[in-house]
Amino acid sequence: METILDRLKLWAEKKPERTFSTFLSRGSVEPITFEQLYRRSLAYARYYSAFGINRGDVVLIILQHTPHLFYSFLGAMCAALSLLHAFPRPSNAPNSTGAITRRFSRASSPKRS
Repeated sequence: METILDRLKLWAEKKPERTFSTFLSRGSVEPITFEQLYRRSLAYARYYSAFGINRGDVVLIILQHTPHLFYSFLGAMCAALSLLHAFPRPSNAPNSTGAITRRFSRASSPKRS
């Protein structure tokens, strides 16, 4: 049975310069090739291993929405890790930790008369 990682490796070998995806952020454009995606994902797999995180271990990935979120996710797959992920929200988002903390602080502050 062919996996996503098998297909990624195949594309990285056959068409390394082909664009897999384009990351857009605050006016910048970053094309990501299949070769970059594969190479950087393997780098994350090696990084996990260097820290003693091995096949079947559970990792929690909390990263901003950047290409590294995707590299780390695929790197965990390459290392055969069990993956949990959390997507942080900007601190000004309505349900972010920062916004909730600010609302709690206002609600628990003594009222001035």
